[in-house]
Amino acid sequence: MLLALVGLIVAVAGGLVAFWLIGPDDTVYSGEQSLSSKGLAIASTPELLDRHGPVLHVDVRSTKDQPVFVGVARDFDVASYLKGVGHTKLVQVQWPIALATQDEKGTAGPLTAPNTLDWWVAKANGAGTQTLTWPIEDGPYDVVIMNADGNTSPDVRVNLGIEIPNAFTTALAVFAVGIVLLAVGILLMLFRRRPNHPQAIPTQLPHPPEYAPTAQGGGTARRVLAVGLSIGLVSGCAAVPHTDAVAALSRPAVSNQVAADVIKRYDEVSNAANKRRDGKLIATVETGDLLRQTIRVHSTTEQLVGAGGY
Repeated sequence: MLLALVGLIVAVAGGLVAFWLIGPDDTVYSGEQSLSSKGLAIASTPELLDRHGPVLHVDVRSTKDQPVFVGVARDFDVASYLKGVGHTKLVQVQWPIALATQDEKGTAGPLTAPNTLDWWVAKANGAGTQTLTWPIEDGPYDVVIMNADGNTSPDVRVNLGIEIPNAFTTALAVFAVGIVLLAVGILLMLFRRRPNHPQAIPTQLPHPPEYAPTAQGGGTARRVLAVGLSIGLVSGCAAVPHTDAVAALSRPAVSNQVAADVIKRYDEVSNAANKRRDGKLIATVETGDLLRQTIRVHSTTEQLVGAGGY
């Protein structure tokens, strides 16, 4: 009886998770939820993305037919971008039905249009429904939702999804284990209830007592139950995401491409300024002692030219 009951519970749980909560795409969705802010942005906290491995899906559309932006970035970049500006924090996701938020006071901005910034690790921007798909990485990251202009308060409908690799297969395995446990439990109950045949009166001394079939049935039940639960645990653990190990992220102050562009511009401006001995032009790329030295060189060159020695 116990084995059949456990099998029924496991089968129902596995079936509900597989066919109602997850589905063949391995994704658990929050369902479309309303989110709005009195400030200029809605940003998640790093604690909401503290497990890496799954794939994050975010679908966003404006309720006022405005272009929207959704992006993922390092927590310190988002904190710097939204510092002192009123916005809303997404602090809790209760799968699959509710989102909890908290308002952060600050100025009314405006902010730089988010799509023009280069530190997003993933982003989507434009009119209509914008979809972002991002394999969650190890470390503190935030999801930010805004109007694309960075100047108006967002009022959006959001559908969040977490895709866990092999989650559907795992749920099906749990469902199958439950069906097997239920079937074995029913068979054992039927076996125990079979009527006993009349036994002949013994004509000799009885043999030493043997174990009753019920004891063997109980041992079988325990073994089947242990095997089934072991399979369920192993399958379930295979789909559990890993907790983040990286507590803080960093990045170079200047990328290689930006550094190359800066050097190229300096060379162009410096050559043009030296050719015309233009102090104002060279001041656009030099400061301090270097600028004063360059201006002295320009002055000395002018004197030499005037004296006919250059």
